Amino acid sequence: MGVKILAKPAPKAGSIRAIPKAFRHVAMYLQSQADKRIKNSIPPPNSSLTTCVKKGNLTLRDSGALMRSIAPHSGDLWADCSTNLKQARILQYGGTIKAKGKTLWIPAGPETRRRMKGLTISQMLQQMKSDGWKFFKKGKLFCASRRNKSGKREELALFILKDSIVIPARPFLHIDQKNERYILHYLGTEISHALHPGKGGAS
Repeated sequence: MGVKILAKPAPKAGSIRAIPKAFRHVAMYLQSQADKRIKNSIPPPNSSLTTCVKKGNLTLRDSGALMRSIAPHSGDLWADCSTNLKQARILQYGGTIKAKGKTLWIPAGPETRRRMKGLTISQMLQQMKSDGWKFFKKGKLFCASRRNKSGKREELALFILKDSIVIPARPFLHIDQKNERYILHYLGTEISHALHPGKGGAS
């Protein structure tokens, strides 16, 4: 997925060598704008649960995978900035995620995410079981408990069990009016300069 702009210069512009360079610049500009939107946090704000689990209220910011996946691409007459990250489409457009099985297992806090690092849910639970944890459900919560070395009972809420969750749209790949004005001005200047060398062009 991504944002793409296409242009069809006048026929005599077909051999202009400056056009590929100009579109490379536009592609990198689109990437920088997507990165800027993510860094500044795109509304709506995270839910209180997401804020707790992620230990922060910046939207679309977690491991940094989304920003790293956004890449610029261009050709003689086109430019785009896109990502092949699996979850990018629903982050961009929003939607409902439904359980493929019976239930969605949603981490109930940062401790669950810490324990899951590099592990599947079943691997994490097996590791906890080996450490003496026992599991039980409390309403929509999947919890764990054990007696620590001092005999005190520990209890953790590990997952929230849901049939589905709604992800709001947070468009990080798009061209707003400011972007459009810049791109049109830049390309117009570059094409004009290529057609009429010596009159100056965009840097």
